Amino acid sequence: MIEVSGIEPSRVVLELTEQSLVHDINETVEKMKALRRLGVRFSIDDFGTGYSSLSYLKAIPLDELKIDQSFVRDIAVDSDDAAIVKPLSPLQATSVFT
Repeated sequence: MIEVSGIEPSRVVLELTEQSLVHDINETVEKMKALRRLGVRFSIDDFGTGYSSLSYLKAIPLDELKIDQSFVRDIAVDSDDAAIVKPLSPLQATSVFT
C-alpha cells in the first residue's frame, strides 16, 4: 500500500494498541521490523490499558509510546498515577525506541 500510494515511508507512523500486539508477538515483531526497514515508524497508543508486560517494550521496534490518558489525566494530583507514569517518561524521551 505504501508503494502504491507514493507516500514516503518515513512519513508513515502506524499507531497500534498494546492489545493488538499480544496475539502473536513474534510474528508482529517480524512484520514491524520489515516495515521499519522501509522507513515506517511505530507508536503504541493507550499504553497501560491492556495486560501486556513491560518486557514487550524491549522486543517491539517502537518510536513513540503514548501512555493512556487514564494515568496522565490526574498525574498532578494523584500520586499513584505519578508513580506509574514517572518511570516511563524517560523512555519516551530517549532513543530506546529504535
